[in-house]
Amino acid sequence: MLKRTLVSCVLVESLTNLCANTSSPGAFAISPPSKDSATLLTITTPMTLIVAINIRSKEGSSLTKTVYQPCLVDAIQYFRPMSTALTHKISTLVILQNSQKEFLLLKRAKSPNKGYWSPIGGKLDTAHGESPHQCAVRETLEETGFEIETSDLHLFAMAAEQAYEDKNHWLLFIFHCIKPIDFTPPAISEGHFDFFSRQEIDTLSIPKTDQKLLWEIFDEHRNGFVALSAACSPAHDLQIRLEESLPRH
Repeated sequence: MLKRTLVSCVLVESLTNLCANTSSPGAFAISPPSKDSATLLTITTPMTLIVAINIRSKEGSSLTKTVYQPCLVDAIQYFRPMSTALTHKISTLVILQNSQKEFLLLKRAKSPNKGYWSPIGGKLDTAHGESPHQCAVRETLEETGFEIETSDLHLFAMAAEQAYEDKNHWLLFIFHCIKPIDFTPPAISEGHFDFFSRQEIDTLSIPKTDQKLLWEIFDEHRNGFVALSAACSPAHDLQIRLEESLPRH
């Protein structure tokens, strides 16, 4: 009969990855915690684990040996290292309007921001040295079929989003397209499109950061320029810091 125990020496990137890397269901290799372990998560599903236990060779000795034994575990205290670095990604957002000044938004079918309405945009092709303006032109054509030039764009904001969804850091170049788009683009794999007034946008499901970091900034700075940074981790309230502001022209 297997011994029941509480295991508190788990240090893995994720239990999902741990399951994928084991040869048999329910058997897991467990590593002891390190000094920088943090973020406690308790899993309460009973399961059989192969547990590594350090045992002193004799009382008072500093010498230890490691033994492995199966245990029926009632709970796991799971630690995630705080030192894991997040990837820094560079992207653009393009705010498009029609002749009635309505805004074209995409209801995203993929992460990030799955299920939310947001402007079009995408990551820079850094491998080929693409500029933010070039990226905005390319993404506009790829996502909507609307052809624009860099001269149709006004860069009104640059925003550094730190620890967005605790997954990535983002450096965003946010553009307003002066050339109106007077057709609704067909749906794409990333989602489907629709036009909304500025007032309607405030009633939509939009990312929490967009309300403060995008639309309020657009309202105030769309004819000028602003640089800002935002602490976006879900563990804390959104904190925005203005770093530079140029007047409207």
